[in-house]
Amino acid sequence: MNAIKNKNTNQLAIIQQLIRQSENETTFQLKNMSLHYHDILYLTEAIPKYDHVYFTGVGKSDTLCQHVVCLLKSIGIKAFHLNILNSLHGDIGTIDENDAVIFLSKSGNTEEIISKITHIQQKKCFCISITNHADCKLKDICNKHISLPFQNELHIFNSHVPTNSCISFMLFFNIVVSMLSANIRSEDYAINHYHGSIGSSLKKIGDHLTHDFPKLVYSENIYLRDVCLEMTKYSIGCLFFVNEKDELIGIISDGDIRRLLIHNERLHIIHKEDMNTQYYYETDVNKFIKDCNINLKYIPVLENNKLIGIIDCLQSL
Repeated sequence: MNAIKNKNTNQLAIIQQLIRQSENETTFQLKNMSLHYHDILYLTEAIPKYDHVYFTGVGKSDTLCQHVVCLLKSIGIKAFHLNILNSLHGDIGTIDENDAVIFLSKSGNTEEIISKITHIQQKKCFCISITNHADCKLKDICNKHISLPFQNELHIFNSHVPTNSCISFMLFFNIVVSMLSANIRSEDYAINHYHGSIGSSLKKIGDHLTHDFPKLVYSENIYLRDVCLEMTKYSIGCLFFVNEKDELIGIISDGDIRRLLIHNERLHIIHKEDMNTQYYYETDVNKFIKDCNINLKYIPVLENNKLIGIIDCLQSL
């Protein structure tokens, strides 16, 4: 038991030391990044000027490139990942002179990149290198070089694993992407994120209004058969009763009908007392669907007391 306890104590001490190292390195990076804000400002202004922006690297840096490309695409930037190992096998065919290629490399001396830059530059594109070292080969080859602040990797066990160096790239591009996103409207962002929780949270009633749905003008002789056929026609399990002015009177669902039939198997006529007249409704087409009572499957939308459509909350979200 003492051996297990000592092992756990030692592991806790190591974790705490790693956390302190991470905190110190991140603080260093952020402090020094603020001193070189001109690099952030440069990239923020440069990226939108190019027709296309390609990101490339090797190993962990290449994985970071793919992440940055995804972030930029989400805010409308025409960013693409370039596999540097396949670049001279036809992948540079889409690069033009009004494009930029951004190289990410911790050392700035990655041979797989160095050996291919001359061929990429023949496309007359603008080359930008971003590294963790101010003095490197990429600095002398590329049109623009940015050196990110970095001291040490987490170094209790192995100082060669790119831990804190990856963080420096992430922090830098988090700020750059955030600056670039200042010009995108939430409506445009929602279009780019139609699916998922982000897209769902930005969907508005007006964007998902259904105009074709079960609806009947109420009279004293509304047959159950007609109600069921109307629901079946639209594959929607509820029906909306309106008057001649298209004002909503009440709602009846297929569940309501089943409950009515339990008490009266010979039911043929739907009366006003059989429908729900205390219904929930919405009137603001600019309201976010997530802010509606989404516990309901179908919600009527009224304008000047008239029924203009319904929203299917489950389908919309």
